[in-house]
Amino acid sequence: RYLSQSSVDVRNDFVHIDGLPPSPRTAERPLVWVGGRGDDVLEVAAMHADGWNGWGGTPRRFGQDASNVVELAENRTIEISWAGQVVLGRDRHDATERLGDRDPKGFVVGGPSEVAAALSPFVEAGARHLICTFPVPAAEGTYETLASEVKPALL
Repeated sequence: RYLSQSSVDVRNDFVHIDGLPPSPRTAERPLVWVGGRGDDVLEVAAMHADGWNGWGGTPRRFGQDASNVVELAENRTIEISWAGQVVLGRDRHDATERLGDRDPKGFVVGGPSEVAAALSPFVEAGARHLICTFPVPAAEGTYETLASEVKPALL
């Protein structure tokens, strides 16, 4: 409501505001994405959101959830993304060193070809966006390697 009107009045037990102008006003309404795996979340994403994000898990489970969201959305277009933790190194050994004492079960770990191979099934399962969370983001070359070696291998 705030973004669609020229001003907003709010009156309740805590505040009294008359004619509050929205500022800055965006040219378009912002996109709303919903993330989560529960049945209720999938339904809310399908019915009301512009996009759905599934965190971690297996490509099979992600694919099932993505299919459910698309099916529940009926004829509405909804963007699908996967997000998870990635430890990317120059090669497997470097990635394992960057992983350190962390439990590898919750991560995609490897060199560029291994990471691309691990992420590709999520793309095949419906992800049009991949959100990689790096536990060691400042590790030299991580972002450059993702852009120059992993991304092209996914196309």
